[in-house]
Amino acid sequence: MLKRDTRGAAAPHSLRLRRLRALYGREKDNPRITQAEFAVRLKLNHKQYGNYETGYPISKQAEDALCELFPGLTVEWIRTGSRKALRSIDLADKLDQVEPPPGKRSNRAAS
Repeated sequence: MLKRDTRGAAAPHSLRLRRLRALYGREKDNPRITQAEFAVRLKLNHKQYGNYETGYPISKQAEDALCELFPGLTVEWIRTGSRKALRSIDLADKLDQVEPPPGKRSNRAAS
């Protein structure tokens, strides 16, 4: 079974995913885009995507969907957050300007 990061929604990859969701929403004139709406766009199950934003490891399928949605995005950036891993200066600048929406608080203990 996959283990949830003990930091939950504050896990670095979770923060990056929320930042991508916020950027997508802003560009589509929907700044309050929900996890469910974003999951549909990525062709992922809402619960599955929500788990990624709360600290569970992200699947290869989700990484690929995100990289397809955001030209210049790389799996390395999703995993590490390294600005150098982005293939687009424009995307890097946009990501620097967007704040991730707050994450869900969970009372569940990490597995």
